[in-house]
Amino acid sequence: MTTRTKGIRLDSELWEKIDSCKGDSCRNDFVKNAILKQLNEFNDKSIPEAKVVKISYDGKTWSDLP
Repeated sequence: MTTRTKGIRLDSELWEKIDSCKGDSCRNDFVKNAILKQLNEFNDKSIPEAKVVKISYDGKTWSDLP
């Protein structure tokens, strides 16, 4: 099986809850299982499309999209 890495932004409260699971493997399994559980509740047609509302070209400055 091939694995890939994806970065996500989490607020401090959610990060603290995930961080209570000590060890990288534990955190990885926790997040992976949460995503799989959520995906199993949807079929492919009912997953909403994400809407991009802001964009950053330098990672520091964010602009609203029309």
